[in-house]
Amino acid sequence: IYDIPLAILNAQTANFAVPPWLFFDEIRAKRGKNDFNWDKRVFLPDMAYQFVYRQNPTIPQTVKASSWEISTDMLAAISAWRPSQDIIWIDYDVLLALYDTPVDRIPTEILGRLPSYCVYVPLSIHGIAKHENKDIIGIFIYYGDTLARGRESKTEIRFLPVTIDSITQPTSSTSLSLDKSDLKEAFLASLRLRTSEKEMQEYLTTNTRIDSDMRYMGWMVSIALYVITEFEKLHEDGKERLERPYAKYIKKSGWRLFPPKKPRLWELGKEVGNAIREMKNKETVATVSTGDRNSPRPHIRRGHWHTYWTGTRIIKEGKEPIPRMASARWLPPIPVALKEETEE
Repeated sequence: IYDIPLAILNAQTANFAVPPWLFFDEIRAKRGKNDFNWDKRVFLPDMAYQFVYRQNPTIPQTVKASSWEISTDMLAAISAWRPSQDIIWIDYDVLLALYDTPVDRIPTEILGRLPSYCVYVPLSIHGIAKHENKDIIGIFIYYGDTLARGRESKTEIRFLPVTIDSITQPTSSTSLSLDKSDLKEAFLASLRLRTSEKEMQEYLTTNTRIDSDMRYMGWMVSIALYVITEFEKLHEDGKERLERPYAKYIKKSGWRLFPPKKPRLWELGKEVGNAIREMKNKETVATVSTGDRNSPRPHIRRGHWHTYWTGTRIIKEGKEPIPRMASARWLPPIPVALKEETEE
């Protein structure tokens, strides 16, 4: 679990004669000064990574011209992950159930509440999602700011797939604009920032590709929502919380972010995963044993997201209103028509 993201970190560091971490800390220290600003959830805007990559003398100009955006995507993800090195392990059956959970309307406010600059989620399910015909074995989830190369500043949530070759062959991220509430609109809004008008028109006429991308992005959104909402529950219960690291002031070099001695591993979904496996076993027994044609076929209804609001909806005179806030809960798969005898 630790090996892949650490190997990518080491490979990215080795790309530079002088590692860029001190420079990145210096840029971060200037946030909010002289109109140089970006969303605080974003570790650094795209322009910082592009500047460092293009100024790197160890990378040939031909490579920079052909693949600089893909390489800066990987550099952005690993730079945001490096200060905390959080790895989120999600139970196998929960990952499968999240894949089957439909996502159409995005609770944008909730997607913007990832409590870390970046997390790495290993994917133990192979064969479902691929990148250039290779199984995706993990994803980095992080926030990005599109301020670069004449683009206007927009905050996005990004998903960078990791394959077994990502150590030597960087992959590119897919993004969702956080100012859209519809999954397809959010995806296309981010895609337009990176795609020529001609390429965009060609993409929009390829329905099968759009459908495939929407299926993949729906899974990514479900994973991100699950991570965010599970850690919000842990925080509510007073347990250890996932949070962004704080910079330390060093007399000679200013404010610095130092990586931990080793990654932090968080395990989510064990209890729910066990319950799903137990239901699957009961479903198999019930399907074989049932003979009543008038009864619904024993099955497991897929999970779904339930969004609700907290806070003051109607303001009353003399009472301090509580700010309204969107929240979400993933309602895991539930059994349907599994009779009592199958539960013994």
